[in-house]
Formats: sequence, C-alpha cells, structure tokens
Amino acid sequence: MAVQQSATKTDLLTDFSHLINGKFTGSDRSFDVINPATGEVFARCPEASRAQLDEAVAAARNAFLSWSENSYDNRAALLRKLSQ
Repeated sequence: MAVQQSATKTDLLTDFSHLINGKFTGSDRSFDVINPATGEVFARCPEASRAQLDEAVAAARNAFLSWSENSYDNRAALLRKLSQ
C-alpha cells in the first residue's frame, strides 16, 4: 500500500467548480483526489451540497426533455461538434 504524501496547495490542481444548469458554482467544502498508483493527493475538488445535487438533477431532467426530441443522427452530430 502506498503512503499518502502531503502536497502543498501550489502543487495541487484546484481550479474546479460545478457546472449546474449552465452556471459555474463553487463550494465551501472540498475533497482530495488521490492518484491510486502513488497514493498522492494531486487535486482538490469541490464537494456538492445536497441543494446543489438536487439542482443539478432537476436541470438534467429538464435538459433531457429537449435533448431526447433530437434524432439519433442529430445528437451524434452535436456530440461530434462538441468534441472538436
């Protein structure tokens, strides 16, 4: 088992936020992301609150309604465009 190393704040990737209903939002709490190969913390990510989770699920359900009205070919084209 690898021993977790302490990383300084400047070493960590910390510029993350939640994207909920088209808006980026942060959090008062965060959690460490650990590289399983080394056991070292390499990033710190925001932890979603219950309210943020509920808002994200509601937004996803609403977005699915219009997304599902698109044909398979149109959805595939949109995803290809997004990947570029």
